Amino acid sequence: MSYISKEVKIIGTFIASGFAILGAVMSGKIIESGEGGVRTTFGKVADGEPLGEGLNFRVPLIQQIKVFNIKTKKMSGKTTAFSNDTQKVDIDYALNYNLEKSKLAEIYKNIGDEKSVENNILGPAINSNMKNCIAQYDAESLVASREKCALDITKALTEELGKYGIRITAFQIEDLGFEDTFEKSVEAKVVANQEALRTKNETIRIQEEAKQKIIKAEAEASEKIILARAEAESANVLGDALRKNPEVLTKQAIDKWNGETPKVISSGTQTQTMMDLTRLLEQKTKTR
Repeated sequence: MSYISKEVKIIGTFIASGFAILGAVMSGKIIESGEGGVRTTFGKVADGEPLGEGLNFRVPLIQQIKVFNIKTKKMSGKTTAFSNDTQKVDIDYALNYNLEKSKLAEIYKNIGDEKSVENNILGPAINSNMKNCIAQYDAESLVASREKCALDITKALTEELGKYGIRITAFQIEDLGFEDTFEKSVEAKVVANQEALRTKNETIRIQEEAKQKIIKAEAEASEKIILARAEAESANVLGDALRKNPEVLTKQAIDKWNGETPKVISSGTQTQTMMDLTRLLEQKTKTR
């Protein structure tokens, strides 16, 4: 009898130990690095600071520990908006955000878990601000203004979501999609602009070549005028010299004489007269 009682006690001890271990396991929750926690009692947020990293305890069946990832996370999505000129725009976006650890209790109390944060707060806020920003641009200028639009949305989300304890670190518009008819019209306009630019450049080239020809012609004309003036001036100087001293012409002929007896033949209607220039030779000899 005492032997049975002893066995019962041993079994009871094991059972009690098992329950104790089970209770310890059930009452403890380890929060990893990059996480934060909130303790709830009967589903309601308990007072106190958010739970930090390490082992945290709760009362089994009464309390629970909700764990949040407080690292920076990326949320991607798609939405549709309309431009200022009523063009439909399909948008792919990406948002980087994290939850402030100090406000986890408030976030869970007012919004819920992480899934609720994305579905009930982030998604609607992004869609609303995206539509407001896209509506400020016509479809054609939106492509060039995509970065500015993304910065405006980032600023608006930062102000709007900061009060919830949601910190926005980056927002990007990854792609803009338009209807086929609009894309074709934009494509045609780009081609037309390129052709107009090519024509304009060709016109400028032709005009420049014409200018160069005019400049060259003017330079040649100026050169001819200068030469003509120089020749006229030379003739005037020679004329003045001859009028003042007729022997100048004779001297020029003597200076050009090659040593042979030069003769000048002139033709007339009936006869030919040969003039002996011996006198010129004599004059040349005297001058030496």
